[in-house]
Amino acid sequence: MTTAAVPALVFGEGGVVLGWPAGVGGLVFGGPIVHWAHGRVGRGFAVLGMNVGAAGVGLGVFGLPVACAFEKCDGFYLSYGILGSYVGALIGVAIDVAALSTYQPPAPPAVARTPRVLDSLVPVIDVRKDRTVLGLSGAF
Repeated sequence: MTTAAVPALVFGEGGVVLGWPAGVGGLVFGGPIVHWAHGRVGRGFAVLGMNVGAAGVGLGVFGLPVACAFEKCDGFYLSYGILGSYVGALIGVAIDVAALSTYQPPAPPAVARTPRVLDSLVPVIDVRKDRTVLGLSGAF
């Protein structure tokens, strides 16, 4: 949203229109890109659809009905629609973070281990008065 706020501050209302694609684009595509980077492609496309739909609904709801509450009802007000698209995109991001972004630790890699026949082998010498033992002791 900062990418949209800076042009709005510099250029006034015209800057709102200039910065809108980058601002909403970051909100809409940020979550899906993270899901895709973690290998959850299906979830990424689901979040992309949800974010685009939420931003579109926000654009439509705020563009005309909410604008009619504050202005004359004589058309579509782009500035209200842009504000609505931000609100819708933020709602989509909030749903993604709250419900769909669960941490799944990666599975440990399967290491090919060569079978061991013999772990250790130690000579044994036991000398006593009544007997003497010579041998090998080992773990197999």
